Amino acid sequence: MLSTIIALFAGLISGVLLYVTKTASTPTTVFLAVLTTVVVQVIISLTIRKKTRRINDEIQNIMLEGQNKINRQMQNFQRKPQSGVKAMQTLMEKEQAKFIRKAIEVLAKYQPFYKWNFLLKKQISTMKMMFYFQLRDFKKADELMKDSLFVDSRALAFKLVRMYKNGEDYETVLKKKLKKFKATNAVILYAFYSWVLVKEKRIDDAISILIEAFQRTGEDVFSVNHQMLVNGKEKKFSNAKLGDVWYALYLEEPQMAKQGKMRQKMNKRGF
Repeated sequence: MLSTIIALFAGLISGVLLYVTKTASTPTTVFLAVLTTVVVQVIISLTIRKKTRRINDEIQNIMLEGQNKINRQMQNFQRKPQSGVKAMQTLMEKEQAKFIRKAIEVLAKYQPFYKWNFLLKKQISTMKMMFYFQLRDFKKADELMKDSLFVDSRALAFKLVRMYKNGEDYETVLKKKLKKFKATNAVILYAFYSWVLVKEKRIDDAISILIEAFQRTGEDVFSVNHQMLVNGKEKKFSNAKLGDVWYALYLEEPQMAKQGKMRQKMNKRGF
């Protein structure tokens, strides 16, 4: 916003000076004034973009380093298990929380640039909302959703989950937004929708949605789940094959934890 005002002011000043000094003809004066406005706008935008990119790179590095650390811990656990699967999962969640909170702190560096871009504040609110959702701080996530943008399917999925959990009309919002997302971007939304329909015992609706989901995305998990429901095997319905993308919604227990429970049962039986 401020960048536009400054650019317009610069263009106006240049136009007035050219007109008063009669340095150029009227058409040329208008052209140069507009050109000045555009050039100033571009210079400011590039400068702001360069500075905000550094902040973005800092956040990405934090997330990458944190994820790499978790991956190393996971690999070490798989090679030499020193504790139960549940304990390992808890440890990884704590490690994830550390680097997410660190990333949230870095987001504060964007604040001085809000006045230069009226959409930036909403973009940062969206990032914060997604981070707090990952931390399971749903109260804070709900508060930030009021000022968030939902042009990303993952952000929208987080909002829909909270609407569902809070007993709000998630379905109207989902049907309205779903058409805007295509191919892989629609996968998480269809996964959420079909899962909820099964939980609500709306099996026929779930079957129809799974057919639509497979046709629009080509994702095999929808075809498999469709077959499960058609054959009356509701308990085998699962989006676990989508991995972390699905588990991030906190609707279904991670497969690792399920395997851990199975392993514990086998140990008790002497296997």
